[in-house]
Amino acid sequence: LKIENVTVSGVIEATSYAAGIVFNVDDVEIKDCVNNAEISAQRAAGIASWVTSGANIENVTNNGDITGEVGASGIAHGFAGSIKNAVNNGTIVANGSEAASGIAGVQKGASTYEYCFNYGDVKTTADNANSSAAGILGQTPGTTATLSYCANYGNITAEQSYAAGIAYSLYGT
Repeated sequence: LKIENVTVSGVIEATSYAAGIVFNVDDVEIKDCVNNAEISAQRAAGIASWVTSGANIENVTNNGDITGEVGASGIAHGFAGSIKNAVNNGTIVANGSEAASGIAGVQKGASTYEYCFNYGDVKTTADNANSSAAGILGQTPGTTATLSYCANYGNITAEQSYAAGIAYSLYGT
């Protein structure tokens, strides 16, 4: 599947999962896409949510505010693959047991992140050992992560748990 040059605006709401561009797909290429929509769901992402293998996301921007009752991410939440040249400008809030992250929330397989930038505020409100707030990457449960040329410029707040400017909970390699 290849998705290119797509822009989304408006409001996207769901009771379970939601994303600005695509939800629940593997082996996808997403290039030159922009999300301007405000998104809210249990698990929410500006570009892609629950892309658990073979993703190649490049030249994407999230400008929308993202709220997840479980977890939320500016670019991808529940992700495996590569993200390159990604920017999050939206405010990201997670109220549950998963990460709030400017770029990627819960990594589901070996992944790389190059030239990823978070400018939005990132916040988690849950009192849970798995909840965290991070500028770039939230959680890597037993997988490999490579981050190169990434930066966070947003405010990172964890009201009850853990916060990091770049990455939190890196318990893979």
